[in-house]
Amino acid sequence: DSCAVAETLGHGGLLLTQKSPAEVAELINLVVTDSELRARLTENGKHRAQEFELDRFCGYVENELIKPLWSAN
Repeated sequence: DSCAVAETLGHGGLLLTQKSPAEVAELINLVVTDSELRARLTENGKHRAQEFELDRFCGYVENELIKPLWSAN
């Protein structure tokens, strides 16, 4: 997971552990047939997506990256 996919995904989806067509099919079937899982993933995905909204992201960049750099100088 060198691209931080798991961290970006959070609890808003299912992460494949292998590039296996059988695993993909199994997870698709699970999401299609399990309405509680599907609803949970949908809700979690919406919440996770909100964390990447522009205003929120800009605030994060300012507070976590820019301000510490300015205060260090």
